Amino acid sequence: MFGKLLDFTRVRSPHQALGFYLIYVLIIILLSTITGGFFGFIYGNNSNEIEQIAKISGHAVSMIFCLTLYVLVMARKGFQQKEIYIFLALIVFILALVSGPIGGLAPVSYITTKK
Repeated sequence: MFGKLLDFTRVRSPHQALGFYLIYVLIIILLSTITGGFFGFIYGNNSNEIEQIAKISGHAVSMIFCLTLYVLVMARKGFQQKEIYIFLALIVFILALVSGPIGGLAPVSYITTKK
């Protein structure tokens, strides 16, 4: 389930895709929390500013990480020529913007199951 998480060329079973999804959601949440706290601490003057900066930077990290993972999987599997997968990148961006890594990684884990 959790084997070869960095092998983006691998065709995963649905069970393995779920493991991929869970691990990367936890990694993104951890990175977003650390980055948000860091930038909030550095640039915030009061508690409201710290909270807003932390929230914005956390969302930014989440969107960047989801899109980066999507592009890596898409490029390694050779899907960059198919229009549906290019459209799916927009879906990943919108889902990551709205719901963070929980929504943004769902299409990524789905395409890991494709040949």
